[in-house]
Amino acid sequence: MRASPRAEEAASGGTTSLNYQTNGEQWYARQDVWTADTNWGARIGYGHRTGSDYRDGSGGETPSSYKSRNFDVSFGVDLQPGESLKLFALHQDQTDVELAGQAFDLDLLQTDAVELTWSSAATSWTDHVEVEVWYNETHLSPDYS
Repeated sequence: MRASPRAEEAASGGTTSLNYQTNGEQWYARQDVWTADTNWGARIGYGHRTGSDYRDGSGGETPSSYKSRNFDVSFGVDLQPGESLKLFALHQDQTDVELAGQAFDLDLLQTDAVELTWSSAATSWTDHVEVEVWYNETHLSPDYS
């Protein structure tokens, strides 16, 4: 997960990208927006991928189609010099995934994850301390047909 941004003064912005690969008709679109100041920042992003079967060098098709979406958020704040709190969250799901040569394909693969990190270099008893708490849940629905 990408860190939250910081800026020398209050600022905001964003990026948009679109990529296409002809083999497998693979599309990838991504949108990110962010806002930040000197001691805090937030970023939100969404990406969407799709692809069809891949053609090998001899012109044969390899089953490899997929749909994949992800949504991620990061927020960070500097509590005091040398001390920060950061939150990351991610949701990703993949559907209609064909896995060539495998016993099954995927109807759905979904992941939700959250990470909270506190770090401090402002302690008298150590150079640096960091505490991470995270949660991750993943669901898988195979397609045996």
